[in-house]
Amino acid sequence: MKKSTIKAIAAILCLAMVITTFSFMFFMPAAFGATKETVKSSTADMTDEQKEELMVRRLNILLAYLSYIDVSYKDEVDLNLLLNGAFKGATDALEDQFSEYFQTVEEKEDFQKYVDGTYGGVGVVITTGKDYPTISSVTSGSPAEKAGLQKGDKFKNIAGTDMAGQTSSAASGKLRGDAGTTVEMTILRGNQELTFKITRAILSEQTVYTYTFEEYPGLTQIRISSFDSDTSKELFNALQRIEEQRKEPGAAAPKVILDLRNNGGGYINQAERATDFLVEGGYIDHYERQGEIFASYEANNGWEIDYPMVVLVNGDTASSAELMAAALQEHGIKLVGTTTYGKGYYQSMKNLADGHSFKISEGYFLTPSKKNFAGKGITPDYVVRNSALTEEEAKAARAEYENFVTFDGTSKPKSGDYNISVLAAQQRLNLLGYNVPKTGRMDAQTVAAIKKFQTENGLYAYAVLDLSTQNAIDIEAIRYALGQSDTDHQKNKALELLGY
Repeated sequence: MKKSTIKAIAAILCLAMVITTFSFMFFMPAAFGATKETVKSSTADMTDEQKEELMVRRLNILLAYLSYIDVSYKDEVDLNLLLNGAFKGATDALEDQFSEYFQTVEEKEDFQKYVDGTYGGVGVVITTGKDYPTISSVTSGSPAEKAGLQKGDKFKNIAGTDMAGQTSSAASGKLRGDAGTTVEMTILRGNQELTFKITRAILSEQTVYTYTFEEYPGLTQIRISSFDSDTSKELFNALQRIEEQRKEPGAAAPKVILDLRNNGGGYINQAERATDFLVEGGYIDHYERQGEIFASYEANNGWEIDYPMVVLVNGDTASSAELMAAALQEHGIKLVGTTTYGKGYYQSMKNLADGHSFKISEGYFLTPSKKNFAGKGITPDYVVRNSALTEEEAKAARAEYENFVTFDGTSKPKSGDYNISVLAAQQRLNLLGYNVPKTGRMDAQTVAAIKKFQTENGLYAYAVLDLSTQNAIDIEAIRYALGQSDTDHQKNKALELLGY
């Protein structure tokens, strides 16, 4: 944008902060006069000069509009509230859940701490949903996982604050706090409303985890949970340990499973550096904005691992984790799992002159061969699901679950009873493959199915739908709808490819 445009905008915004009733009365006829302007639906074909003229003209009208509200609204108005709303509205108009205007310093700092990996919280990754902030993944071993929070849960209330329409950053800010403190929340899970009280802990101090197995000599499984400011260093240390171990007398030849499943991304430069440790040379990615490639990252570490490696990915492998997966795939390393999330673009954090901050999607990152995978994801070389359901079947199962009635949470129906909890159980049991009528009555067929379920899940098997059985049925129905499985078929395929 030209300096003249920036100066004009700055002057208008400064004027908005000091405008008086007198200047408002003077300005209003011009702004709300009889002149009728036709606003084009798109500025794509405009020249820079036309865009500049349009912006200045519309900002003058916005200034008049805010001034009118300030003077004429039925209650006293805080101009800062209106101006923040204008900035937020401009960002929201992009309809990009990853771009966000931070209305407070605290929101920005909370987000920065989350990306840096140095914060106290409960251990969930949150996206901005259409109605409520929603959990996209739960960190393994975190307080959230131990408490029972699950992917797909929606935050209705956190610490007494209604979260309807709130952003992911707002929800994350509420969940974070000093380790050892507690936070109470109300969760929507399908039609159920659940309350949790969770003690915060220090999270994400480590993002690279290594595992070895006696039954698989030479194998190291490396899991990268996210990309924070130290991830590439952590991966380098893990690879160094493998190099040291291979020098030991009688050591088996090293092989690696790199697990990027449920990695929601993080710092792009960390993903690039980490990938650089795994390939000898060539491009790792390219950056594109408005149809033009403006930068590229080329491997320059000069060190390539010389042992077999397989990479695991799934539908929750996103952003910079997809960048790494795509680069490794195009450098000849096989991917196993399901198609990745498809978030092939990045955000930058910026500060405004008034102290406010925002993050905005600035460009796409492309694969080494310049493929744009935004909205499409990366397809593995070997598509392997950890569920018997296809993506379409899982989507249908989730939609079906959302229409189920909820358990009442108090009654314990027995044989012959009619009860809403019986219907809730029957709906879920049918989803799980038990053939029972959806009548709400504990008839012989339903009793038999419940006893079978209790036996198969290690519960006391008797003709009572007790609270433990209700909870277990609900959890299994959710697991089924989310496509979760107790058998890691993806890892088994990787083992096969590595010759185990």
